[in-house]
Amino acid sequence: MRLCQTSGGSAGTTRFAYDALALIGEYNSSNALLRRYVHGPGVDEPLVWYEGSGTTDRRFLHADERGSVVAVTNSSGTTLNVSGYYEYGIPSSGNAGRFQYTGQTWLPELGMYYYKARIYSPTLGRFLQADPIGFVGGMNLYWYVGGDPVDFVDPLGLESKCIDASADITLCGQRGASPGGFAGGGSVAGNSGGSTVDRPDGPQDAPADIIVTGERPPPPPPPPPPSSAGGQVSGGPSVAHNSDEDDDEAWQEFLRDRAQRATLKTAVSREACYRSASERLSARMSGRPAPDLVTWGKASLWAGIRVGLYWIISEGSRLILVRNLIPVP
Repeated sequence: MRLCQTSGGSAGTTRFAYDALALIGEYNSSNALLRRYVHGPGVDEPLVWYEGSGTTDRRFLHADERGSVVAVTNSSGTTLNVSGYYEYGIPSSGNAGRFQYTGQTWLPELGMYYYKARIYSPTLGRFLQADPIGFVGGMNLYWYVGGDPVDFVDPLGLESKCIDASADITLCGQRGASPGGFAGGGSVAGNSGGSTVDRPDGPQDAPADIIVTGERPPPPPPPPPPSSAGGQVSGGPSVAHNSDEDDDEAWQEFLRDRAQRATLKTAVSREACYRSASERLSARMSGRPAPDLVTWGKASLWAGIRVGLYWIISEGSRLILVRNLIPVP
């Protein structure tokens, strides 16, 4: 079943047309074409956005490693919009376009995303409909990617998939101020279309928004193995070396440490636990003493007070300041 249309808000009634699972067109209540889209070969890979019924207003969509649209440019390469997201997909106020977090369809009338099988609320960090396969997918029928949006995506609202760490990346940002800043003249560039505002005492600068695309660097090479004589590496100090059995045990400990994330209450504490588990694995593999596992979110009694974008969390005798805390039921 596909989303047929939305009603309400400033856009009124919008109807959708599909090619299989890909949204390719939007129409108004009179069936007049509003915009259309061209997709790549992958799932949730929108590439081109044609605004209006013609093909002259062509816009290109740029995505990050999760498939989230982070920038929109026109045919001349001028940046029209730069988008940002919090960890569970809450869009920044300046975001624009139908496709946003992980390439999913954004429904501004609801402030939610259409994930094909289910509707997802980034504010709650969960789906609004139960998992169609029931408890086979876990005890929580509504959670999103197992509470780990950093490492996983869910293209269809049915199954979490690990992010491809080898995928190409796109970085978006703004140029720094020109030498001398405002005092030395120059111009100020905006986010819409790279327009500039000239100052009478300085030259005009280039558009402020920049987009850099490229491939991820290859992983670093493994450390050189120790020599057979007393664990010494040629030309270096003594290095501890684990046997294969020790390495296997280190990996088993890492899996047990990582499983502790499921007992933690917040996305922040789960991420801290995962980083701690990785540090403990690195220590074990190199023969160093492993630090304690970070599980500060495991306490059964915790309370939080929101101050603007920040939360002050109290757990026992600890006070923790975090940003954009989203508890996941």
